[in-house]
Amino acid sequence: MTALADQIGMSRGGLSTAINNKTLTIEALEKIAEVLDVPVTVFFDEQSANWNNKELIAKNVKLDIENQDLEEKINTLKDTIRSKRSFLKLVYNHLKSLQDNRLDETIMAIDEAENFEEMDHILKERQAERNKRELEGKSKYELQKELNERRNKKSETDNPIQKDTNNIE
Repeated sequence: MTALADQIGMSRGGLSTAINNKTLTIEALEKIAEVLDVPVTVFFDEQSANWNNKELIAKNVKLDIENQDLEEKINTLKDTIRSKRSFLKLVYNHLKSLQDNRLDETIMAIDEAENFEEMDHILKERQAERNKRELEGKSKYELQKELNERRNKKSETDNPIQKDTNNIE
């Protein structure tokens, strides 16, 4: 008993007390089984070992089911995130195009205006026209065509030489 106690790192008295009080730790039992070159299960009666195995199997099955449920929830959440991310990209691109259109209008108004008050007036007119067109339900294509026609008229009236060169082409 002394040699066994030394090999597992316990005193002879400590090992004796633990065995008599049935308070050996799993680690101590594993060390004893290793020293004796036997499986740990030899220290348990067959009914007790089977009961523990059944309990462990049941717990393992329960955990497997919980893991599958969690994996399904994770996949559902990933799908939700993907769809929301796609929706946000669409909204972002739409807002970006609206912003770009308004920025273009502002730049054109600055180019056309001789002073700040005139630019502000032009922007207000364009906003009123945009609101009116939205009410009328014109398509974006029609609005772009109309805007291009106005630009051409504006450039023709501002630059008569350009008008002549346009006719030559």
